[in-house]
Amino acid sequence: MRFRLTALVVISFILMLSICGCTQLVSDRPSTTPSVTRQHSEPIVIPTVPLHSGPPGMTWYLVSLQDGNATVPVIPDTTITAFFDGQGTIAGTAGCNQYNASYTSGQDNLTVGPPTSTKKSCGSPAGVMTQETLYLAKIQEARAYAVDETLKLVNGQGEVILTYSTVTNGTTVPAPLTATTWYVHSLVDAAGQTHSPWGLTTIRLVFGEDGHLYGNAGCNNLYGPYEKTGENSITIGDAQTTRIYCGIAGVMELESAVLSLLPRMTRYSISGDTLRLSDAEGKVTIDCATASL
Repeated sequence: MRFRLTALVVISFILMLSICGCTQLVSDRPSTTPSVTRQHSEPIVIPTVPLHSGPPGMTWYLVSLQDGNATVPVIPDTTITAFFDGQGTIAGTAGCNQYNASYTSGQDNLTVGPPTSTKKSCGSPAGVMTQETLYLAKIQEARAYAVDETLKLVNGQGEVILTYSTVTNGTTVPAPLTATTWYVHSLVDAAGQTHSPWGLTTIRLVFGEDGHLYGNAGCNNLYGPYEKTGENSITIGDAQTTRIYCGIAGVMELESAVLSLLPRMTRYSISGDTLRLSDAEGKVTIDCATASL
């Protein structure tokens, strides 16, 4: 009897050791479940048009300028313009020659650097070259500006030296390609089908001075590279866009058409306040204007 009890105790002890050992072995095994690293999707951020500095970015037509103590109107049949691109360059026509200059601006202050210009000599109307020389000298005296229905440039003594209007007093000067907000009015695809955002959405394009195209394709903001490769030639790269879905019928289809046609554009022409982008054959087109539909 005593032997049987002793044997039972020994067997029980061995079983306990076995159980403990097995438990230890299981706990020491490496986990077979692989670790998972979750990738957080980053939101797509499309840059917006760089902030505009200086007078509003539109074509300003000179109305009058200061000559000594007198303020004199622009000579009839001559046109002097200024376009401030918001990024530090002013450009336009000085009556005979095209000019451009650098500028810096704060909230109301403005300074303009020495202009560079083409070298034509215009014989008529009388006084046009004298007026041009005076204008290019006066614009460098600007120290401030004020905008209401007109644009006034003011010198360091607080005198108005140049007054501009948004209305031309002579020959229409084309809007510049860059820094202008162009609204798409219609587009023609490779199949000859015409699309228009009228009454549906607004599509806008801005060719920045930094070589990037900004805008909105009808639903999503867009951003991509472009380059002027000649006097009227252009290349436009594929655009990045945000990833919003707009539920209005036809908007996403129109957006897809715009995004697919932009890289096909190789030519551009500007007439007044309208812009036409086209392929080399002129069959695929995007027509824009400075005013929305």
